[in-house]
Amino acid sequence: MLSKMRGIKTRHILLFAVSSLAYYLLIMYLIAYQSEGLVLITVPRYIIYAAALSGGFLFSVSFLHILKRRRSYGAGVPISTAGTCLTGVIVGCGCSAPIMFGLVGGILGGSTAVYAIDFVSAYSTYIILIVVAAEMLIGLYYVYLLESNSVCTPKREKSG
Repeated sequence: MLSKMRGIKTRHILLFAVSSLAYYLLIMYLIAYQSEGLVLITVPRYIIYAAALSGGFLFSVSFLHILKRRRSYGAGVPISTAGTCLTGVIVGCGCSAPIMFGLVGGILGGSTAVYAIDFVSAYSTYIILIVVAAEMLIGLYYVYLLESNSVCTPKREKSG
């Protein structure tokens, strides 16, 4: 376990901290935007912190995976951003959430959008916990990919 921890550098921790803070600020902005400047939170505060940390974790790990592979491969960055935006919309969702009504109402119609908003309001805590768990599982998958690539990839020997 300690041998795996040696690969973590200060810049990795800094990337995680900055991305988590950015995701927290994005969540709070979306909540304030929906509530016209007032921050009205419908779930416990620790769930918002968990959502920001899981989004920051997934972002930083997938970003490091992209840098290591030297390709723009990986869906972790857009998934973490989408999860954070979804969290910000769900947390501030009430009976008249303009963002959610605009998204769902245009696709499903006005009356169906009201039912969807009521469902999300009733189960917002559980939906966000599912998003957090999914982001953590995807992040752990990227950690596995980072570790398996460094262990399983044979080093090329120089030939004479």
